[in-house]
Amino acid sequence: MVSIRTDLSAIKKKMELARDSSSSWRMLSSKERVSYIKKVRKQLVEDLDEWVGLLESSLNKTRSDALSGDLLPVLDALQFYEKRAAKILKPQKARTPFHFFGGKSKVTYEPLGVVLIFGPWNFPMQLSLIPAISALLAGNAVLIKGSEEANPVNREIERLFKKAGLPEGVCQVVYGEKEEAREAIQLRPDKIFFTGSSAVGKKVLKQAAEQVIPCNVELSGKDPMIVLADANLERAARAAVWGAFMNSGQVCVGIERVYVHENIYEAFVEKVVHFTKELTGRDVKGMSTSRGWHSVKVQLEDAIEKGASIHTGGIPDDEEKPYFPPTVLTNVTGDMAVMKEETFGPLMPIVPFQTDEEAIRMANGSPYGLNASVFSADRKRAEHVAAKLETGNCFINDVLRNISNMHLPFGGIKESGFGRYHGAKGLYAFCNIKATMIKNGRREKELNWFPYTEQTVDGLRKFIKWKFR
Repeated sequence: MVSIRTDLSAIKKKMELARDSSSSWRMLSSKERVSYIKKVRKQLVEDLDEWVGLLESSLNKTRSDALSGDLLPVLDALQFYEKRAAKILKPQKARTPFHFFGGKSKVTYEPLGVVLIFGPWNFPMQLSLIPAISALLAGNAVLIKGSEEANPVNREIERLFKKAGLPEGVCQVVYGEKEEAREAIQLRPDKIFFTGSSAVGKKVLKQAAEQVIPCNVELSGKDPMIVLADANLERAARAAVWGAFMNSGQVCVGIERVYVHENIYEAFVEKVVHFTKELTGRDVKGMSTSRGWHSVKVQLEDAIEKGASIHTGGIPDDEEKPYFPPTVLTNVTGDMAVMKEETFGPLMPIVPFQTDEEAIRMANGSPYGLNASVFSADRKRAEHVAAKLETGNCFINDVLRNISNMHLPFGGIKESGFGRYHGAKGLYAFCNIKATMIKNGRREKELNWFPYTEQTVDGLRKFIKWKFR
């Protein structure tokens, strides 16, 4: 892949242009900003087949994964905000306590200024465009620093906003690697939204902290799936196969650990193996990066060396790159890398459990907490288990797809990050949420202003005793 990098001096100019354009962009009404975003949606739909082809050719995606994992969530987010952004961002009245007699209170949602968005390569449209759209609708200018592994897509994202007619400088793209990323942060954007690995996210947070730049970070996951004894076995097995191998496992909310009740364990493994062997090149193509391919291979070699059993797939030869066969593992143990570290590839370790509490304990035994799934015919029991899982999100009787529910906030806990986006919270994440109180100003002074007298103390004592009796 040809390297594209933005000169450091050009990054500074882009930031200056973003600051200039943000002053006029923020003055537009929410409805006016929505009118631009509507043009983005229509342009995406018009160019739909070209986007699918680009994602397929540049990142090794299947057409189905390109449509369901990138384009559908972005278009849904655009339409969601077109209908709701103006209402969400409307100033809200707030109650005023009695002791502020004669006062009024309100909350307003103001732009922050310039937002720097770090987008990953696995779903470069969904994970760059949804936060970018949210930030733009909130009245900010945006700089997108996309992954260098997805430069063909990054270039088309930049063209998309130009074709849709957004004002110059409102949404720009920065190309490059570590040096360019550091420079963009050093120019002190007003907010950073980062999606990527926990290791890189920590470096971004460290540099941002030195300048007190607020951040949202959506980081690595090691997402568990718990299958209770009464689960619909067919559905659970199919869900596990799709959840682990969709996009060749390169999904932050992908299923990376499967815990199955011992009473159905063998039957579950048998079904999973059967469904995995049915997969074709139409379902799973290959991995997007050579680095990712080697990382998954190292994890698999470690698991085999420590005693894991392989039911499908196995260690590929270098000649097979970028294809990595979907691999189902049993006899896995907690000391294996595949059970501890984010895999981000097509490996599915399956572990039996005896009790719900044991499954919960194993699922929570990870430094990550992004997403989880619970399968059971008993909804209350499934919700009880889900409530005990240390994750930012959970899906009952389904996998992965909850990330694209725009009515729900999305984000992680623990080393999977912090902050939420999507829905109303996705707009508020890019706002200065300003609290304002208003007094009519007719009285000369308030009870607790200077000068303090015995009358001041007596009045305050009487009020407190009456108010909190």
